[in-house]
Amino acid sequence: RLDTALGVKAAGGHGPIRYVVTHYEPGRHVTFRFTAPSGFNGHHAFTAAALPNGSTRLSHELSMSLTGSARYTWPLFFRPLHNALIEECFDRAETSSAGSLTTRYQRSLWVKILRAGFSREITRRRRAAM
Repeated sequence: RLDTALGVKAAGGHGPIRYVVTHYEPGRHVTFRFTAPSGFNGHHAFTAAALPNGSTRLSHELSMSLTGSARYTWPLFFRPLHNALIEECFDRAETSSAGSLTTRYQRSLWVKILRAGFSREITRRRRAAM
């Protein structure tokens, strides 16, 4: 989710993860630099590349160094959630472009538990803000 249309300087995120768009080539490439949480130093990017057979390769790159508590929260909580999000994004892209899906990503039990916990926390915060 971004605060404006997709483009350089658009800011956004999901859950506690915050980022800003640092590079954007419509239909080809987008790079997001992490701005939160503390200790997430780096970026992630998506690239779409046309292949000689007429198909397209969609790739994701994550380049990040971790400091402080992020060295523990990333592998335990954020990496599994991030990987699930990317897999589900790829599933949607394949369905959208091909009209079908060869193999659907299945969330692990740990990801289901983490998502349930985050959903309860978001609901609690929304109620507290009312």
